[in-house]
Amino acid sequence: MLTVDDLAWFWEQYVDDAARRDHPDASPLNATDLHLLPPTLILLAGKDPLLDEGNAYAAALAKAGVAVLTHVYDGEEHGFLTRPGLVTGAAEAVADAASWIRTLRPDRPTLPPEMVRKLFPPIREGRAS
Repeated sequence: MLTVDDLAWFWEQYVDDAARRDHPDASPLNATDLHLLPPTLILLAGKDPLLDEGNAYAAALAKAGVAVLTHVYDGEEHGFLTRPGLVTGAAEAVADAASWIRTLRPDRPTLPPEMVRKLFPPIREGRAS
């Protein structure tokens, strides 16, 4: 699980100059004008120390008039989306993201269900099949 100490370490790696951490390139929530951003999907882990920041960013986008859809996956930890074959919520999040993308580009073909199952096998008893 990602901890507050981990977050401090990652900030050091991501932006070693503490004075630049408030710049919108490092922290988009600090941008003064978000209205030109494209429709945005935000997938959040319910047990992530960054959950409140993710929700705040979604609210800032909505306030700026950006179409934003936010999903919170209760019980999931930071980074869960990188493990779709191992974490139940990750497979759900991948499917949710794919569905959302299809709404933006309905003219694009989608993967057949058998290909999706091959890429993201179902989880059985906590392990990928």
